[in-house]
Amino acid sequence: MWNGVFNIGAKAWLIVKEEEKRKQAEKNLEDRLRFEKFLTAISTKFINMSIDRLDGEIKAAHKKFVNTWGLIYVPSGSFLRIVPRIL
Repeated sequence: MWNGVFNIGAKAWLIVKEEEKRKQAEKNLEDRLRFEKFLTAISTKFINMSIDRLDGEIKAAHKKFVNTWGLIYVPSGSFLRIVPRIL
């Protein structure tokens, strides 16, 4: 009897874990698509842009990148993302 109960519990646990993995994979794909769309939108602005507007547009794209992705710009030219620690 206990063996049957254990098997049902183990199967349920595995199903839950697989569902969690699937949801995380789905979220990762959504994030990647969002990022690719973001890059495409920024990149298309630079096509056929005049040189006199280029510097300002690069700065605007940089600011949008930092704000959109919740990053902190580090003066060395790097980006830093603060991720909450989960215990």
